[in-house]
Amino acid sequence: VRNVTVEILSVPNRITTTRVPVRLYQKEPVSDAERIQPLELRLGLYGQDGKLLSDQQTIRFQSKDQDPRQRETQVSLTLGHDAEAYNNKDVVLRLEETIPGTSHLRTHAEASARLVRHFGSDFDEF
Repeated sequence: VRNVTVEILSVPNRITTTRVPVRLYQKEPVSDAERIQPLELRLGLYGQDGKLLSDQQTIRFQSKDQDPRQRETQVSLTLGHDAEAYNNKDVVLRLEETIPGTSHLRTHAEASARLVRHFGSDFDEF
């Protein structure tokens, strides 16, 4: 018995807006016959120091669909105010799963991106 595998299909190389689109892919369908179980993952954007820079979302990957396109999931993360301190630095999209029988998390997948944003208002005050 094992859990489905989830891959990061896409995350922008350069994050330039507050909303960060992410595409995830469940590699195989859930199957009783092949003993492949659903998986719940928590995802968020983190600084290299481990600080959470966005909202966190929990997604359950449980598709039984044989069509690979139907096993794609799109998510949009929103950067928080703490992200300002990480401008022009690399950040990490991290997918984490709970270790069975514990409350501890382990990394399921990661992808790096560069945070390049103009923070503050669009107009300077005179």
